[in-house]
Amino acid sequence: MYRFINFKGFADATLELRTPVTILIGRNGAGKSNVIEGMDIAAGILRGRQLAEIGLPGDVNAAVPVRGGHAECIRKGAQSFAIGLHTGAGAVEYTFEVRRTSGKPIRSTLSVFERGHNGTELQFDTSGESGDSVVTATSPTLGVKSWAHPGNCSILGNGGHVPHLLHDGFALMAERLREGFGTVAVVDPVPARMRMPVREVAGDHVRDCSNVPAALNWLADGTATQKAQFGRIREFVARLLEQSEAKLEVMPFQGTGMVSFKIRLADVDCPATLLSDGTLHAIAVATALEIAPQGAIVCIEDIDRGVHPSQMRHLLDFVAGVAERNKLRVLLTTQNTGLLDAVNDEEMSGVVLCYWDERTKASTLVPLMDLPDAKFFIRSGHLGDAVARELYRSRLDPDFEAKSLAGALERMAESEAAIREARGWK
Repeated sequence: MYRFINFKGFADATLELRTPVTILIGRNGAGKSNVIEGMDIAAGILRGRQLAEIGLPGDVNAAVPVRGGHAECIRKGAQSFAIGLHTGAGAVEYTFEVRRTSGKPIRSTLSVFERGHNGTELQFDTSGESGDSVVTATSPTLGVKSWAHPGNCSILGNGGHVPHLLHDGFALMAERLREGFGTVAVVDPVPARMRMPVREVAGDHVRDCSNVPAALNWLADGTATQKAQFGRIREFVARLLEQSEAKLEVMPFQGTGMVSFKIRLADVDCPATLLSDGTLHAIAVATALEIAPQGAIVCIEDIDRGVHPSQMRHLLDFVAGVAERNKLRVLLTTQNTGLLDAVNDEEMSGVVLCYWDERTKASTLVPLMDLPDAKFFIRSGHLGDAVARELYRSRLDPDFEAKSLAGALERMAESEAAIREARGWK
């Protein structure tokens, strides 16, 4: 579970990834992109990234691109923001906080709490000039201990810097955090970059998916498992194009070490340079999901970009299949009514509404099926219509149930009065 405290538009909101596929919906500007940025920041800090590496999109030095950079992550009027993580395994809680201080625009503290193993609490203070951290550990059995921690070292892999007496407890804590939140892969395809040939290198995930040609080449020439992954991507693309004979193929440039890809239809080759943005986006999403590490959290904004409404169920089936095979947790954002109409009953519990609450002046997250009487206004095959008409809006009122009951009683009284009047009863 993620918790966002004074992060951008959020005052205090939580997101629980209850199902393998979570679908985040909401109006423009409601805060959907902020959720993904917050998750990306938390994962980056866990991997040892520094605040200075949280930069503007397009900045070549930004390891974690965030709109506005880290300074704009703090909600207006607040002095700090925090992103908290909680994993049920051993009840591990992790909180990352960035705070404004006089003389310096920001400082950060990082706290890890373990309530299941031995009650150890760790706090990382990274406000020093050197960028290194001072770690303070509080343990019921060992008291308070402090030590220096290299600023460029992930808290998930720093056992060598932990005092011996705390090593086992810290290792267990780090392992649980790694399992719960260690890898977040943000998929934000830039089709123009996918049209360019790239070097034949390992197919690791790249945020803008510019490495898709290399990733496809890696899968196509790899092990039996990797070839099966390539086969599933090829099948997905053929079904998407509604052309059973369409074949996605790798296109090497002999003697250059460069590679691209194409789609072959009968005897006609259509190279990446000629493919539409929508087709390239779909290929990028499918490839990114297949190469994501086991257990990763994969975040994809506007997953349906360029996909015809008739293929939305096919898209969701592919995502669900990869998530199940690779134990992924996939977070999607969409505003497409066609995709929402394709959501089945089993997937409904994974739909989360992000909306701006005028009462609190903050973005809020709520599972759609947790709203009062949700099953009466949301039905499989009609979710898109319900969201487009915002049938949920009245149910966001905290007094909805009381008002509904009062309205029902009033209508009953009016009906009874009409019957009495019609029959001449007093």
